[in-house]
Amino acid sequence: AARVAHERGWREASLAAAAPAKPGGRPLVPIRIPPGGLRLSPPRPSAPEAAAEERALRRLEAARDEAAGLAALAAEGCVAPDLARASRLVREVRGLAPPAPAAAAPAAVWCRAARVAHERGWREASLAAAARALALARTPDALGALVRALTGLGGDAAGAVEALRAVDPAHPALGYVDGNAAFLRREHALALDACARALARDPGDLDALNLRTYALLRSGRHAEALAHARTAARARPDAAPLAQVLGRVALELGAQADDRALFREAAAASQAAVDLARAPYWRCQARTNLAQVHLRLEEPDRAAAVCEAALEDDPGFFDAAYFGAIAYDALGARARAGALAARALTIPHLAPTDLRRAELQGIVDRAGAR
Repeated sequence: AARVAHERGWREASLAAAAPAKPGGRPLVPIRIPPGGLRLSPPRPSAPEAAAEERALRRLEAARDEAAGLAALAAEGCVAPDLARASRLVREVRGLAPPAPAAAAPAAVWCRAARVAHERGWREASLAAAARALALARTPDALGALVRALTGLGGDAAGAVEALRAVDPAHPALGYVDGNAAFLRREHALALDACARALARDPGDLDALNLRTYALLRSGRHAEALAHARTAARARPDAAPLAQVLGRVALELGAQADDRALFREAAAASQAAVDLARAPYWRCQARTNLAQVHLRLEEPDRAAAVCEAALEDDPGFFDAAYFGAIAYDALGARARAGALAARALTIPHLAPTDLRRAELQGIVDRAGAR
């Protein structure tokens, strides 16, 4: 419009079209050009491009499972790289300069998408969104999203952790990484300190909330662990991981005291987690909690049914095969008990104790002796 007016010699009209305007439409005059010239901003993305990440986030939030979540991201061109490629992303993106305004907002939305996917246990979707965020803007939150995604998938997160520690040593993702490492070393006080740092920055960080519960529990601070798990689950009633951990803590403490009220709480929280969960991992964890409650209450038929449902979700879930074998053995269903015990003995597990191995082998032997 300014060009048309200028070519016609309509100077005031040309100025009106070219100049910033007041709300009434009148140009701001006089216009002064600074000595260094006008500072040009990059053009804003067109409306469809600017909305792409928002569309992806809305579709991701509405998805019922990870396959649908991945499809929602792929519809906007967001696909997860393989783990090796993802681990190299940090080295390939140069420097940590402030992101361009045109990239900062979309990157922040992709970070939110990565968080939604991570909290639901959708690890590949989390990696896809985190990688997209980092490609747009190498911000601490994008690095944090990549750290969580790589850690969840068992990838090499060392480069991302190092880069994030250099620019934001108090980032919540580092609080969880450091706290989890301390927890695995059984240094529970250090784990609690790391969780406190993470939660000071982000009180809703699910990783840190659950890790704090377990660190309190393993420190022998049972009442605090239960109170913390209850508070966290009430604060985020939509979060399956928090409900699952509350169920686990209530189960463990109920077993120590043979407290039926705690067993009922464990059952209610675990069922809530099953209903909320959108990933097999969290459903299986919650269902095996529920199976243990039923075994404690001498309801092996209900425990067996719950374990079968968990095994439909994940045939390689150790606890479902283990507790399912115990439930069927109690019911006298030796063939099914032996089959599940034999399966459990072949599943890699973090801590299959000698006692558990002997128990499973005994079930297999009894099934073979029929």
